[in-house]
Amino acid sequence: MNSRYPSEYEDIFQLILNLVEEVKRGNDAGKRISVADLENYFHRMTAGSLGEYEFMRRMAFYGHPVIRIAALPILWNDYSQPVSPDFIVNFGDSKICVEVKNYKWDNHLKGFVVPKRSIDNCIRFKSFFKYDRACLAVKRFERWYMFDLERIEKKEYSSSYLIEYDEMSRADMLGEPGVIFQLWTPPRQQKAALRYADCPPGFKNEGVIYSDIQPDEAQDYIRLRFCFGNGHEYPTEDNCEIRQYRSTQMDIVNIVYQTIKTNLKEVYSCGYDWQSAVKMNIDDVIPSTFSIHDRLRGEVTADELQGDINTLASSGIIFNASRKRCLFYLYRIASKLYNDLNEQLQRDGLTFKDIMAYMQAIRSFKNSF
Repeated sequence: MNSRYPSEYEDIFQLILNLVEEVKRGNDAGKRISVADLENYFHRMTAGSLGEYEFMRRMAFYGHPVIRIAALPILWNDYSQPVSPDFIVNFGDSKICVEVKNYKWDNHLKGFVVPKRSIDNCIRFKSFFKYDRACLAVKRFERWYMFDLERIEKKEYSSSYLIEYDEMSRADMLGEPGVIFQLWTPPRQQKAALRYADCPPGFKNEGVIYSDIQPDEAQDYIRLRFCFGNGHEYPTEDNCEIRQYRSTQMDIVNIVYQTIKTNLKEVYSCGYDWQSAVKMNIDDVIPSTFSIHDRLRGEVTADELQGDINTLASSGIIFNASRKRCLFYLYRIASKLYNDLNEQLQRDGLTFKDIMAYMQAIRSFKNSF
């Protein structure tokens, strides 16, 4: 295998071994493994492996050394070694063990539901080897959270714990900032956004006109319409200009645009209007510097990427700040995209509730196999 990633053989082999172990465990318990069970094992383990690999890349992006731990059942059964988490990470001045979970967002709307055994095993492992912290790392849309399992509030939830999003945000150790467009908006839309979020510090109503962001895959540049601060309902040519960007700056604009649009469409396709989405930690749909870099893997260094983001920010195209600071711009995008999609659905004789019903029917059909 000719690959830039020398661990690819090991990764695939580990996935196969995990799949075999899962099937063996089911057979030992007297369970007849069906084709659907096998498919479910594979999808779940593949998603888990992809989440672990992305977590490793994210730690490397910010310079945190990582050691991956192989979970070997024989060590648990024969030598009473505590069940191991996924990683050991040198995080600043602390040595931490980390359990990584990769969930589908719409299965966890109120917060992350985590099996108690995963949390208990990670804490026991930390105590046994005298590490500084036992942590859980989880991803939702574009955002990675990581928090100390002994310092976060956990609510009883059957055989699991429920960790609410507000609590996760409070305890998050990563603090990933968001990258979003700085938008010019007609005053009526601005008033709607102000119902949900304050203006960022130093705000003046100027920036990109969102509806004029139209990437062209066939070209090696992207054009944006930038409107300078004014109080008009609609901009005139006198206070707008066309700006053109190439190379990585073009890629950044395109990635931010496509990522937010795709993620919000996914939220809306499950039957949520944009005002309901506001209550669902909607800021998680905003890409971070890492998630942009990960989509450009191998094409640009982290420093070069940050330099291009800083250039776009200084010219008023991009706003790069804490996610809560980005909410004002995100709510304007969310509202506009929802209204545009709703108009399109109405032309086709559909509503978001119709789509939700179709999604449920598709899931039921898939689960019947």
